[in-house]
Amino acid sequence: MRRYVLAILLIVSKVAYCQSPDFLPSGVHIAGISSAVTDSWSAFGNPASLVQRTRWQFAIQYENRYMLKQFSSETAQLAFCNKYVNVGVCVTHFGYKHYGEVVAGIVFAHDFGGRFSMGLQANYYGAYMGKEDGYCGTVVPQLGFTVALGRKVTLGFETFNPFMQHIRVKGGAKKQLPSIYKLGVDYRFYEHFSWLTELSKDLRGEWRVATGIEWQAVDMLRVKAGLYAGRYFVACMGVGMNFKGFGFDINADVHPILGVCLQGNVHYAF
Repeated sequence: MRRYVLAILLIVSKVAYCQSPDFLPSGVHIAGISSAVTDSWSAFGNPASLVQRTRWQFAIQYENRYMLKQFSSETAQLAFCNKYVNVGVCVTHFGYKHYGEVVAGIVFAHDFGGRFSMGLQANYYGAYMGKEDGYCGTVVPQLGFTVALGRKVTLGFETFNPFMQHIRVKGGAKKQLPSIYKLGVDYRFYEHFSWLTELSKDLRGEWRVATGIEWQAVDMLRVKAGLYAGRYFVACMGVGMNFKGFGFDINADVHPILGVCLQGNVHYAF
């Protein structure tokens, strides 16, 4: 049974080109775009986006890919913001009892006068390979920045595992970790509309292009629609609601072969 499940996971991972590596959660913005965002911080997204003025932030998230239990992840994050340095902690788990990956991170971010922000994040990545191969892990850096190019345009950059680190499993074999670079733009072309675009590259994988529109229909409701392309074109949609610091987001991606990815995020800021 275990070999059967592992075979399914391998086939799916070869066909899929999702928003992020399987063990990293997707961001709450359309198509998982995170590099140029400054109005919210998503765990393991651009660390420079942790520049909000609210003092405390907390969020939990559940994500399921292609209706497979083994392709589910759970994420939690907590942030404390002040005028000196913003600090965040986050943890995510992906997998099931025979195979699992855990990433825990701590973030430090600072906003330099509203025009430029920078964030650094230290992550511990650990993988459980089953009883035979056991547990292994390593520390992986992550960094990013955002630059305001006027009142309507923000440019962002982020990278995860820039030095192409890997881990060694039992027997000396290497498990390569993704090394990802992202460049994005947030263009607020109208008062209640934001156009997000992002180009990303895994140095061991393919290019990915994502774009989408987010519309603040009313103060409490945000509507999202877009797409991303790697091996396939994937349509994305979602809604977000906020009320007195409390909010939730529900997003869905529709893969033309594998089916639907669903994400739910609940957050509170005060």
